[in-house]
Amino acid sequence: MYMESISITNFKCFGTSTDRVHFCVPDGKTRGSGLNTLVGENNSGKSTLFEAVQFFREGPPRGKSPDDLKNKWANPDDPIDVDVVFGGPIESTITDFAQKNKQEVLTNYIYGGNGKRNLRISRSSVDHKELRLWNEVDQSFKNETGIAAPIQRLFEFNFVWADTNPQDETKFGSTTICGKLLSEIARTFADTQEFRDFQHTFSETFNSEGSGLRVRLKEIEQRTQEVFESQFGKARITFHFDELKTDGFFKNVHIKVDDGLDLYLDEKGTGMQRSVALALIQVYAENLAKHPTADTTKPFFLFIDEPETCLHPQGQLHLLKALMEISKTQQI
Repeated sequence: MYMESISITNFKCFGTSTDRVHFCVPDGKTRGSGLNTLVGENNSGKSTLFEAVQFFREGPPRGKSPDDLKNKWANPDDPIDVDVVFGGPIESTITDFAQKNKQEVLTNYIYGGNGKRNLRISRSSVDHKELRLWNEVDQSFKNETGIAAPIQRLFEFNFVWADTNPQDETKFGSTTICGKLLSEIARTFADTQEFRDFQHTFSETFNSEGSGLRVRLKEIEQRTQEVFESQFGKARITFHFDELKTDGFFKNVHIKVDDGLDLYLDEKGTGMQRSVALALIQVYAENLAKHPTADTTKPFFLFIDEPETCLHPQGQLHLLKALMEISKTQQI
């Protein structure tokens, strides 16, 4: 499933025009077939198009209302509207990635014939928490209850902004690229005997009364209990270490890069940090394409704002080659 076109109305520098921007889509074999390049002067709306796509997927950024994003020349009653037409293998994407009880609803809104199928979706400032589906018969958008989250699960968007600290993409939080890459590995590892043996050893070391650590902790527990009882009343004080979860493994993980000087990534230059972040995003896109049970790949849309930022000209050439290759199958 691919983004075929977008219409942006009354969003920041975009005014009342409903003209559509049409995108190149991957054909599965040609280098660069899914690569779209926006070129223009400063303040011409290139990054704003990205922001409009982000509004379409998620609604207004945290701390902002739709009014903060409205074109300043728009009439007070004129709503923001971002309207996206998707094409490609829509039915199989819905079957593989939408929750079962919403598949029929979504499928009913697919339209087109002669091998060309489309799904048109819009988000408006009138009810910015909802996504609306285009009814081709009625020629109008419909609001189906509870459909926003199922639609969002059909595809992945990732934005690399020109002013984003590249270190943010290389951290291991649950919502970052690194965190998403490793979370599936962690879930798989949790089902292994190796991990169960590790949990047992952890419990024996930290919570077994006979371990050396517990013996030393006992002194602190007893002294704390004595002070507590003298001041507040009788109670038993113990330190207990909760069972280790796999998602806790990565909280203290850091990336190291040895390019002749072995250092943590945050000690490298900004160009190196951005290059590693972009490489991680490429790997994430490849992993999405390896869905173990799906007949199709999960749509992944990559938006890079000023991709040349912080990159040496040679690095820019390498990035272009990589994007040309990825865009055989992913839309960029």
